[in-house]
Amino acid sequence: MKRAIAPVLVLLLGLFVWTAPAAAKGKGKDPCLKADIKLAQTGQGDADGDGVSDCREQKVLRTDPRDPDTDHDGMDDGDEIAHSCHARNPDTDDDGIEDGEDQTPVVVQKMDALLDGLICPIAPTPQAPGGPGALSALGAFVIVDMNTEFERSSCQDLAARLAAGQTIFVEVEILEDMLGTLTAKEIEVKFRRHHGEDDDHHGDDHDDDDQGEDEDDD
Repeated sequence: MKRAIAPVLVLLLGLFVWTAPAAAKGKGKDPCLKADIKLAQTGQGDADGDGVSDCREQKVLRTDPRDPDTDHDGMDDGDEIAHSCHARNPDTDDDGIEDGEDQTPVVVQKMDALLDGLICPIAPTPQAPGGPGALSALGAFVIVDMNTEFERSSCQDLAARLAAGQTIFVEVEILEDMLGTLTAKEIEVKFRRHHGEDDDHHGDDHDDDDQGEDEDDD
């Protein structure tokens, strides 16, 4: 059985993920927020030791709070939630290999779109817990966390360029968890265009700052 993730990791990466769908649908406050905080601070309230509070297992995930591996696929419930697997389905991607033995247990979706908004995640420090960010594109809301990989540009650079009015087209690899929450696995910039440039550059990976590098002096 794979090792369960630490309770504090569940809190840092999970609270926003678990509460976002409820908030978006107007369901009110998260019923297990206090239980999750207690678990992270004291280690109490997790009978099966899988890193997920008993309250969240019973009221939100509908997993077994007395069994660390509800679907008996060789992967603890806490690990399944953290990696966007389904804790009640032993074969999340329906490929015939149970999640605990599968090297790629989840289905990765892809979205090509103009970036509408981007908030970068904040890394935890000894003074503050940090937290996830998010991106919006094509009307979709996708969480961006510290595990999200950025290709060709950093998150901070993209956010600054977007705020400056640049048009940014990206390819986003997305994971969807058992509650329907979307998380970006990888974000790759396909092209960037300054405001006011004509559409002839639409297919180019265009960036003024990337041009003229290492020019030799005559």
